[in-house]
Amino acid sequence: MEVWGGIECTINRLGDEYFDQLAFAGHYGREADIPKIVGLGIQRIRYPVLWETHQPEREAIIDWSGTAAALEEFRHNGVGVIAGLVHHGCGPVYVNLTDNSFEKGLADYAYLVAERFPWLEYYTPVNEPLTTARFCGLYGLWHPHKKTDETFLRILMSECRATRAAMKAIRKVNPQAKLIQTEDLGETHCTPFLRSQANFENQRRWLSMDLLCGKVNPTHPLWEYITENGISPQELEEIAGEPCMPEIYGVNYYITSERYLDENLEIYPEHTHGGSGSVRYADVEAVRSPNAVLSGVDMLLRAAFDRYNIPVALTEVHLHCGREDQLKWLMQIDFKARRLEAEGVNMVAITAWSLLGSFGWRNLLTTGFEDYEPGAFDLSKGLLRPTALADLVQAIATGETYAHPAVQGRGWWETTGRFAYGSNDFKVPKTDALGRPVLIIGEDLHHTEIYESILDGRRLAYKTVESAHSLESYKQVKLLINKLNPWSIICLVSAKDIKTTNFLFKVSDEINKMSKHVAQQWKTQARSNGDTEGISRFRSARARPEEYAGRYGGQKCDQLPIMIIKTGRAWKNVEDQKTKRETANQVIDLLIDGESGYLDHNGYILYKK
Repeated sequence: MEVWGGIECTINRLGDEYFDQLAFAGHYGREADIPKIVGLGIQRIRYPVLWETHQPEREAIIDWSGTAAALEEFRHNGVGVIAGLVHHGCGPVYVNLTDNSFEKGLADYAYLVAERFPWLEYYTPVNEPLTTARFCGLYGLWHPHKKTDETFLRILMSECRATRAAMKAIRKVNPQAKLIQTEDLGETHCTPFLRSQANFENQRRWLSMDLLCGKVNPTHPLWEYITENGISPQELEEIAGEPCMPEIYGVNYYITSERYLDENLEIYPEHTHGGSGSVRYADVEAVRSPNAVLSGVDMLLRAAFDRYNIPVALTEVHLHCGREDQLKWLMQIDFKARRLEAEGVNMVAITAWSLLGSFGWRNLLTTGFEDYEPGAFDLSKGLLRPTALADLVQAIATGETYAHPAVQGRGWWETTGRFAYGSNDFKVPKTDALGRPVLIIGEDLHHTEIYESILDGRRLAYKTVESAHSLESYKQVKLLINKLNPWSIICLVSAKDIKTTNFLFKVSDEINKMSKHVAQQWKTQARSNGDTEGISRFRSARARPEEYAGRYGGQKCDQLPIMIIKTGRAWKNVEDQKTKRETANQVIDLLIDGESGYLDHNGYILYKK
């Protein structure tokens, strides 16, 4: 099973305005992105060659230079490219998603892409057609902002025909070109009263693949629904008669992909209320309801493989949460995918998605595009900074063992803390904080309590030393670290405690140097034994702290990141509790990433070089 990567590249349209994720990310003007992505060791990359970007005007001369440079660099470094042509988009302004101009236009553009890059083998002409059709035609979130079954079905038919036409055009240039069709795959759960609605939605989730694979005929469960909402039998017969079977079914699974329907509206906030016809119900994330038992990604992947009997890949794996849970999510997905592969499912790959992070998805790309969530790299300060997730992606891609002291116990999606609606007797066993602690040092009770509260919520162990005044010598600092064996330190200090911070950094630097020395010794030994896998495996001393033989006193030889929080007057006067908590969460994420630095009175994080 391979490990792929992908960058969130949606260009969605709201009214007459287009919103470009890669422009928000600054990707177009930053040459460092491609080498750093290549450095992850992934085998393939889902990379955008988007229609709206390259041909915004009809008959315009296309400037391929930026894309060509990126694709050639991937090619030169042995990273295969899966070219995406439309990603949650509706095409340039001169085509209409609801008529055949979209189909013809995308086919013409796809031919130009194949002509310019004849070596490209894998394509995704339209990403998640069913999801895009729902958001554009059924929910009214994106252009053309309609809310009817007829528009939803018309858009979906247009996207599927355009996919078929695009692959035909591409194969005129490269007959060996292959289709990787991506689609969000979840499951709808419900109360007994709403079983009929859930059954309908669980049939509808397959509709884009069923259309492409020629499965929609008069015996299809949704035939009547489709033909009663504007799609003629002749249109369905035509697409079934000339199917476009994907070589790989790309499943995109998120923690919110599984839904729960409940007619008891009083339990749920108004924004979750919806319905079908005269029946009103709440539609919420199944993971947030104690009444839902999730199927999980492994069961859904098996269902997809059994239904179509073609290879499957997880083409988007991402979770917006604390860094430790991002790590747990990817590790869990990787484990389940490999178990399926061992059980006979043709699992091609898992894909670390949103390598550069994403903007505005909390509001489904309708508002709030300043709301950024990082991925393997964090762009929040304008620089491409690798996170702990990048280390994990690299470890999985290169076959290394990965461990991190913050990755202990269950993910948030497996705890009772996940429940937001309703209640019953179903309980997930409570998981106490496990593993080595975060050491909190400080005399500022208010800030100490904020960090303790957040670490409790994130199920991370910690120890608190109430005052830095008791750590007035290097020896005292060293003894404390040896005794508690923390994996990171948060030091809340005033100006008079700077001496303590200097001692902390001195101990940290010595531990980091020894960590590198131990790793280098192991690499040298592996090299002398001809163990090339060992050379790679011991690249990072931080990756496997529990296995290092060298010790510094009682401290294992891995990195000891430290964040110094200056609790001066200006910072104390910040009244916005949300900002304080967001900053504290950011500090914890940085520590998990192995970063050290300072937080000044204005709350700005400065990294220690």
